[in-house]
Amino acid sequence: MTELPKGVEIDGIYCYEDARLPSGALYYIPGKPQAERASSGRPLLSLLTSSLGAILQLQTRWDVGNDVLTELARKVADHIPEFDAVELRLAQTTNPQVSLIVGTGRAPEDDTRSQQCLEADSMDSEEQQILGTTKSSGISPYTTILNVPLTAAEKVKAVAALNGNKHNLLCKYAFSVSAVTSIAVTVEGDVLKDVEELAYIEKEEREKSSSIRDWFNWGEKEEEKKEKPDSKPLTLARCVAQIKQALTEERLVYNQIAHGDAPDELRAEANAEAINLAATKLLEIVRSAEAQASLPDEAAVLGTAKRTETTTFDLERITDIGSWFSKDTGADLIRVSPGVIDEPDRGDASYANASKPSGNEPIKEEEETEKVVQLGFEGKEAPISMIKVTCGQKTSRLRPPRFRPVTLSAPAGTPLQIDIRYKGTSKPFTTQLEPEDGDWAISPEDLGLVKVVIDASAVKEQKAKRAQISLEYQPDADGVKDRTRISFSQRDDEWIVPWYVITRSPTLAGIIEWKLDRGDPVATNDPLIIVPPQE
Repeated sequence: MTELPKGVEIDGIYCYEDARLPSGALYYIPGKPQAERASSGRPLLSLLTSSLGAILQLQTRWDVGNDVLTELARKVADHIPEFDAVELRLAQTTNPQVSLIVGTGRAPEDDTRSQQCLEADSMDSEEQQILGTTKSSGISPYTTILNVPLTAAEKVKAVAALNGNKHNLLCKYAFSVSAVTSIAVTVEGDVLKDVEELAYIEKEEREKSSSIRDWFNWGEKEEEKKEKPDSKPLTLARCVAQIKQALTEERLVYNQIAHGDAPDELRAEANAEAINLAATKLLEIVRSAEAQASLPDEAAVLGTAKRTETTTFDLERITDIGSWFSKDTGADLIRVSPGVIDEPDRGDASYANASKPSGNEPIKEEEETEKVVQLGFEGKEAPISMIKVTCGQKTSRLRPPRFRPVTLSAPAGTPLQIDIRYKGTSKPFTTQLEPEDGDWAISPEDLGLVKVVIDASAVKEQKAKRAQISLEYQPDADGVKDRTRISFSQRDDEWIVPWYVITRSPTLAGIIEWKLDRGDPVATNDPLIIVPPQE
């Protein structure tokens, strides 16, 4: 299915109800994919060209920032009056696939539809070609790296896209989401009148009952009270008809609660079951009354039914890579290879998956250079469990606790991709460093960390016997909230300690709050909390 579940779209982000969520919560599907960006704000993309072919490497992400979500929740609440507030949760996607596609270089003729629809329609042309497809990461922000060899003609389209020209190079995320719809129906109320109409009791017994209840004075005259003929057997079908009549006369309460766009068939099934359950209870009451030859003092029925249905939607989100750049702003991401890059054979099945090498070395072995990748700081105190570095087709790991340097060989001008896993959190972080003439020395900021230095030397100089400092990091965006408590005593040579916070940003991207317990009233100075300056 290519249509979306029933919902509301705001600023390109689609929100919909789902029966698995509590009241007031909605799933959201992000809009167009975006470029993953370096700390400088530049897209993590490079195009290595030669007189023949080229190699395009780019990194994308598909998510919605926390600041955008906050404003989006407010806008969605304005569209759904019954919700005082809206909680947005990322839709559960499966099998995300990312493709790089060469466009026609021209916009579709029908420009009355949304830009996203235009880009999707342009894929239907026979002139379109998928250059490579790879799996995305299975968790948000669905970061994906594409490394694709290009022919000479495709290279021209890529250069045009990096110069801000649209409809030349597209990136598509294809994925599936499921939507669970439900309908709950309740039928309840007093059926004493219905019991009276259905139950067959001898006249003498009915009169005995009436002396107690006066027949609840249903408006009948005494001369109109008579025995009911036994011509119609008491069946469940008669009770169902009686319940429907009571609903029509509004003597019973009918309630329906739907989550999502429940189809008519699902509603009909829930209605039928709730009525059938109420009718079954009515049948029990009538038979009991006939067995006792006496009408009950009260009679109530309750029938509840719930039906759910899960539907899977196959969806796409497409972005024009040319829209990432204004005119000529991507030219500095184009580099010339010192050697010839062979053109790929598009008939070769090895190019069906962009995450695999083509089988032909895009740059000759002798033109690759070796570079050392190492930490530019002491990493023992950093909350890192793994660092994976990739340069071209070569990958290695810097492993704790020593993070020994590694050597990678790759063509000149190739950027370094870094994948980081942190201690205490399952969400990884990926970034890319620009090509270097020499070796790479990785800083904390390159790893999404900020080093905070707690310097309590001034407190020690006041002859304090001990001190304890409590700190809390409150991130504004994608960082990890953290707390720590640092203790100093006379046995310590230095009252200076580093603390690394996970920011997933080259800057602090948040605030640090701290409190000092001096432990000695003589000490009056405060410690220095040293944070790198914000960019």
